[in-house]
Amino acid sequence: MNIELKKLILVNFKGIKDLIIDFQKETYILGDNASGKTTIFDAFTWLLFGKDSANRTDFEVKTLDGDGNIIHGLEHTVEGILEADGKEILLRRTLKENWVKKRGSAESIFSGNTTEYFINEAPRKEKEYKEYINSLIDENIFKLLTNPMHFNTVLKWQERRKVLLDIVGDITDANVIESNAELSKLTELLKGNTIDDFKAITASNKKKINEQLKTIPIRIDEINRGLPVLADDVDYEALEKERAKIKGEMDMLSNMLTNQEKIAQEFGRKQTELSSMKMKLKDMELRIEKDSMKKLNDLKMELLNLEHEAQMLEKSRIMTEETLESNEREIEKLQAEMEGLRQDHQIQFMEQFPDPDRENFVCPTCKQKLPEDDIEKQISGMQANFKHSKMKALDEISRQGKWRKSKVLELQKENERLNYQLEKDVTKQDELLKSLEYTRSAIAAEEGKEHNVNYNANTEYAELKGKISSIEKNLIPRDQDSRVREKYNEQQDELQKINQILADKRAIENAQKRVKDLKKQERQLASQVAELEGREYLAETFVKTKVSLLEEKINSTFKFVRFKMFDVQVNGGIADTCEALANTNGSYVPFPGANNAAKYNAGLDIINVLSRHYGTTCPIFFDNRESVNRLIETDSQVINLIVSKDKALKIQ
Repeated sequence: MNIELKKLILVNFKGIKDLIIDFQKETYILGDNASGKTTIFDAFTWLLFGKDSANRTDFEVKTLDGDGNIIHGLEHTVEGILEADGKEILLRRTLKENWVKKRGSAESIFSGNTTEYFINEAPRKEKEYKEYINSLIDENIFKLLTNPMHFNTVLKWQERRKVLLDIVGDITDANVIESNAELSKLTELLKGNTIDDFKAITASNKKKINEQLKTIPIRIDEINRGLPVLADDVDYEALEKERAKIKGEMDMLSNMLTNQEKIAQEFGRKQTELSSMKMKLKDMELRIEKDSMKKLNDLKMELLNLEHEAQMLEKSRIMTEETLESNEREIEKLQAEMEGLRQDHQIQFMEQFPDPDRENFVCPTCKQKLPEDDIEKQISGMQANFKHSKMKALDEISRQGKWRKSKVLELQKENERLNYQLEKDVTKQDELLKSLEYTRSAIAAEEGKEHNVNYNANTEYAELKGKISSIEKNLIPRDQDSRVREKYNEQQDELQKINQILADKRAIENAQKRVKDLKKQERQLASQVAELEGREYLAETFVKTKVSLLEEKINSTFKFVRFKMFDVQVNGGIADTCEALANTNGSYVPFPGANNAAKYNAGLDIINVLSRHYGTTCPIFFDNRESVNRLIETDSQVINLIVSKDKALKIQ
């Protein structure tokens, strides 16, 4: 789609009161600094997207006075005529202020802004307007195609790289491998992985193997430092025979010790059983004694319960009497208040409306006496107010009296219940006193009796006591033969000495075998590292080849600008980037360091390629165009903003 700007009309936009500009295929707008050149670019972007040329939505559209304050009450409008593929389109956006006069207020207050939208003079809602603009051109593409600086100064390098790859298409791994015979092995090594995954897997494996290699010398040193020292004159064959002989003698001594241990264990078991039986006998004695005192203990427990019940009943009686007294005092108070309310009611009921002095009814402004009709109306209003107040006061007195009456009835009903409960408590107290006297007499009689306990009368007790006596008679302690233990310990010490010497010999043999295995493992790991380094070389060669192919493919698309798509890092690796190089007097300079002419031509070269890619051309705005002598050719409409000495804008 070919989009050209034919006309732009600004009304009260950013300080421009009224301006009409007719645009050609190439238009020059001249003016001094701060004369409004950039405002024209802002007006065009605001008309389409509601933003200024710097992509801000919060910029000030309204006209300001000399002190920088907003001049209220103005409408701010930008109207433009576009030609899209030969068809003219009229667009208009107007910002208005809303002023509301609140009820009872003489002044209107500002309540916010509203924006109106028009397409070919037909009003549109905001959503409809945005959808229509988007149907003409996407906002992000518009920024790329109208501002020669946008691609290199606004987009991040990742976004720039994505746009370029969308234009030329990426190069597949298969394409790279086919272009370099040295990379033929990679197809099999990749096993379906990307080159980045292949590099990551290779680096990870190499790191793991190198970490293992670092530990092998340390492990060998630890093994050698921990080896025991062997004597030169040791007869290991004789030691093996002596070891077998000692083990045989120790087996015999162990059997003897086992028999002694069994006898000792049986003696201990009998002692434990006897101790348990004696404890059981003691428990039976305590139980028999307790049974003989059961009646006396039961009477004492009953006495405690009766005394506790009597205490609780006395507390309840005292609380009931106190509550009765409190309720009576409250009843007397409420009845006195009720009598006072009856008197207040009578006084209020008898009160009459006082006849007002008609001479006092005068106009507050002129101080003249009011007409009789007005006086009658005011007196009627006063009578109505008097009656209303009187009825309200009587109702309130009646309500207060009814509440106190209901409270008195409630307290009287509660006192009836409390008096009934008090009578029951007094009766119950009398019964408790009789029970206490009877129980105390029974306890005194029981304590006066003699209590002789006959344990043997209990059959279970007598049988257990007989078993204990029988076990004690037959329990004879037997001492162990300490010489057997001493001989066993001597043989055990000698066996440990022989085992230590033989163990040292085996430890040295095992260590030597382990060192040999570790050195073999070290050679194998070193071989694996060499193989992985070969894979890393292939991966680096692949990346360098892809770098060359991709940069060549991208740069062949442009005439004036070149792109650096990769950075070589300190460690030799290659990282993705996207940096434009502008043509400056035949040499290519990084975009930030190029002069303005080189930057503008580089930006225009990029716009030409993007326009062909998107199939769209848009008006291109060149700010500070005076710094560029010659621009490269373009099919897009060009609008040059040039700083001059003209105080008012000049259109050419």
